[in-house]
Amino acid sequence: MASDDINDETRISWKYACSRGVVGTPTFFINGVVTSANSAWSLDDWKSVIDPILASNEKVSSQIKDCPPSQKECDYAPHKTQCCLAGERCIPNVGCRCFNLKNGNKCA
Repeated sequence: MASDDINDETRISWKYACSRGVVGTPTFFINGVVTSANSAWSLDDWKSVIDPILASNEKVSSQIKDCPPSQKECDYAPHKTQCCLAGERCIPNVGCRCFNLKNGNKCA
């Protein structure tokens, strides 16, 4: 790839997809869980799955109100927040993790 940044982003996305069990496209997730959905699902099909989930959730404030200016807020799961350090990425259902392919995955 022409750009190292694009190459890194693509590799990170691919590794993350593999770690979540994605074996093809399209793959549909709801709250990090693979669904049996397919591209033929109608709006009503989606609503029948999503509406009960939304109804059962209540709004709870984040555990962390503000991250320091040098850190990025990571809402990685419902009601779970971390402050990512320099070089870390926010990974859904995991939290802050270091992905620096040029430095052997060492954040610095």
